[in-house]
Amino acid sequence: MPSSAFWANHWWQVVRQQAGRLRVGLLEHWQAFCPNPCRLCTQPTTQAVCAPCFAELPHVQSACWQCGLPLEHVNPAEAKPLCGECLASPPPFARLFAPFCYQPPITEMISRFKYQSALQDGRLLGTWLAHYLMAQRMAVDLIIPIPLHSTRLRQRGFNQAAELAHWVSRYLQVPWCTDVLQRVQRGIPQQGLPRRARQHSMHRAFQMARVPKVETVALLDDVVTTGATVRAAAHCLRQAGVRHIIVCAVARTPKPGMAQSLSSKP
Repeated sequence: MPSSAFWANHWWQVVRQQAGRLRVGLLEHWQAFCPNPCRLCTQPTTQAVCAPCFAELPHVQSACWQCGLPLEHVNPAEAKPLCGECLASPPPFARLFAPFCYQPPITEMISRFKYQSALQDGRLLGTWLAHYLMAQRMAVDLIIPIPLHSTRLRQRGFNQAAELAHWVSRYLQVPWCTDVLQRVQRGIPQQGLPRRARQHSMHRAFQMARVPKVETVALLDDVVTTGATVRAAAHCLRQAGVRHIIVCAVARTPKPGMAQSLSSKP
């Protein structure tokens, strides 16, 4: 059973997020009537990001069917291309959806969202992700944001994955919850760690708080780098009896040194 600290953190997070969303909503309603500078180029626009800047974002052009890793060369005749790692060691989830490569300016937007509490960027990223998932016809019964450890949640003040889940849920009309998975191992910050170190740090990082009575769930995170976090979370769900698992994220990190040509206009 979840501890009292778990539930205290859960409800504190809910209150914190609702207050932030109210502020963001008021700002965006004002923006709809009064043009503001585009967040990327500063040209006047009634949208958060103008159409030309959106077209120049690092959209994923081709990717591994299963883990979403951006791929440089894909055989057009191959309907479901797989990367070498998925062929050698398939992940415990069926597919990973990510609309963007983790490259500028997406990197800066996610960083502001996570570390500077820029909830406007979070809402924008969540909206973009939701529209992408609708275009991909992703069908799930429940959205589960990747949880933070209670210590990191107190430090940051909110869980960025839960904030994204709120907006994705709103557009897809799919419920989301934060009381299924629990982060029990704090670990060390994943940013900048090599693949092997990430995988080791995520070993037994999660446990089930309750088992969802649904067929298909979507794990949601802001960025998937090596996939160690989502693999560990999906493995935990799989062991609890969840049959179908999909992963969705705003961005997927290409392999180091991969060409910039991965990013192109949609």
